[in-house]
This record gives sequence, structure tokens and C-alpha cells, in this order.
Amino acid sequence: MKHYGTAKIISQKQLSSAYFLLTLECPEIACTASPGQFVMISCGGQTYLKRPMGLSGANAKHGTISFIYQKSGTGTHALHERKEDEDIEIIGPLGNCFELESGAKSVALVGGGTGIGPLLFCAERMSAEHPEAALSAFIGARSKKILCGEEEIGHFARTVYVATDDGSYGEKGLITDALSRFLKENALDQIITCGPTVMMQKVAEISAHYHISCQASLEEHMACGFGACLGCPCTVKDEGYKMICLDGPVFDAAKIVWQKE
Repeated sequence: MKHYGTAKIISQKQLSSAYFLLTLECPEIACTASPGQFVMISCGGQTYLKRPMGLSGANAKHGTISFIYQKSGTGTHALHERKEDEDIEIIGPLGNCFELESGAKSVALVGGGTGIGPLLFCAERMSAEHPEAALSAFIGARSKKILCGEEEIGHFARTVYVATDDGSYGEKGLITDALSRFLKENALDQIITCGPTVMMQKVAEISAHYHISCQASLEEHMACGFGACLGCPCTVKDEGYKMICLDGPVFDAAKIVWQKE
């Protein structure tokens, strides 16, 4: 059941030079949310439309939820100015969720940017509910100073691979290149990806090449979050247009009609 109401700000934590973790008290969402789902929140300031935020955690025991955001535009700058104990308007949980494939024993989580958030939630939940599934994490960033999530996801993944565009930390280059090298010597049953569209498209291509099931969580600007505004369409093979907020955000990567670069 969706919660339409308010949540109390518990804390704001800086994860890197660009990314922050916001934790809210909202038992109504915390007890029902699943990895891959998102919330729509009101940032405050001069912004009026709510912003979609992929959940990076939900603790039913403590009644808290969290998400990672990048301070980049008007809305997220206003969000960053919000203080502890303030109430914030929120709707959620929205969308569908990641699912572990039946019989999957080895899973790779591939992400970058704010896409790390949903993967953290996925890693935490999978490690608790499916400890038999070996998790590997692949995290990409432009540079070390904006990298986030390595330590947090390392609590759940057996191995964490990191790549930066400028080589300031981890391997130099794209995280999808690290994934390709990994698959030359290792087998995977499933890949889950969330982050920049160009990265996810490449992950989908790699998954198809190795015949690996892949789920991708698409990111898009949303005005409503539940399909009314028709503002976040994507094309799915043999199914036509789908709304990312209503039918997703998680889709079978092999069925997505990716836009040409």
C-alpha cells in the first residue's frame, strides 16, 4: 500500500564530494518497501514537483528509509538545505522491484552514480534472504572524489570491483570493461544494473553476449510517479510503450529498446 503523507528527516550524510545519503523516519514505507522501488519527495525551496528517489535502504524495525542523491539541480540543492526533524512530503513505495532468478547462485550488481543506492538495498536484502547467492559488485565513477558506495556494498558483496574514468582509484576506464574481463574467467547466473543509461545499455549488451539474465532499473524525470502524466515512457520489445514509473522502473534488460548513442 502506498503512503501519501510526510516523513521526518533523521540525518544527512555526505558520502563523497557529489553524493549524499538522506535518512527519513517513515514506518509506513519502511515496512513495505522492496529493493528497486522508489519514492517521490518534495524537495522544498522554489521547487513544486516532487522528485523520484530510488531507495537505498528500508529498516522496518527502526521505521526508517534512505536514499542517495546528487546535489546538482535546484531541487536537490533545496533538499540539501533541509534540516533534521523537518517533515518532508513523500509518496511511496512506488514501482516494481528486483527479483532473484530461480536457482541463481552468482549475481553481479553493476552501478554508478545514484544508481548505487538501489543496488545497496538489493545487496542487503539478498544477503539476508538468499545467503547462498554469491554477490559481486561493480562500481564505476568519473573520479575518486565522487565515488560512493564501495565500503557500504562491501558489507554484503564478496568482491567489489571499482573503476574510475581518470584512473584516480581502482582500475582506469569503464566499469563495464571490468565486467567483461570478469566474465572471461567467471560465470554469472544473473546481473542487476542501475545507473547511467549508457552504462546500463552496455551491461545489457554484455549480458546478451554471455546469455545472462539481466535486470535494469531505468532512470527518468518524473512528474507524478504513478503513470498519470505519461512523462516517462520507454519502449519494450513486443509490448510497445511502457511507463517507467508504473510498469518499472525494473525491466528485463534484453527487452528494452535502448536509444542509439
